[in-house]
Amino acid sequence: MAERVRPRLKPPPWRILDLGCGTGLVGVAFQDLASGSRLDGIDISPRMLEAARARGMYSDLILGDLETVLAGPGTLYDLIVSADTMTYFGDLAPAFAGVAQRLEHRGAYIFASEAKTGEGWEKTKVHRYRHRESYLREEAARAGLGVLHIVECTLRQEEQNPVHGFAVALGKETTS
Repeated sequence: MAERVRPRLKPPPWRILDLGCGTGLVGVAFQDLASGSRLDGIDISPRMLEAARARGMYSDLILGDLETVLAGPGTLYDLIVSADTMTYFGDLAPAFAGVAQRLEHRGAYIFASEAKTGEGWEKTKVHRYRHRESYLREEAARAGLGVLHIVECTLRQEEQNPVHGFAVALGKETTS
């Protein structure tokens, strides 16, 4: 997915924000693209941030709820990434609005979402959320983000069954 958004971004190094960074596994995948710039992370868990800090690759690690942190003032990023984070949010409007606020002109946001049939979003029995593709598109547009790419994929196995979802890339075309 990163290769899909690379042409729209300025040449690396990029300022990158890892939403729900956890122990830093996604940061590892993107750290070379941030080399010489910034790789920041946000997580709600102090223990996860300790593990991410131990990797020694983040410029800044922020403890807090990502919706609240994104809504406040702060650094603008060329690329925002989140792997398994949006599955913990039903209503994506606040997160998408915050992402749009923190993306540079022509910046991109890459994330994963569990797929839902029907309309809108729903909570699963394991307390994660699924989102309909049309819902993702509508909320992205409402936040001023365009859909760059959506691909159906298997996100993980749960009780020996595949969990279907989307890998999504959104982009910001204008400055806020």
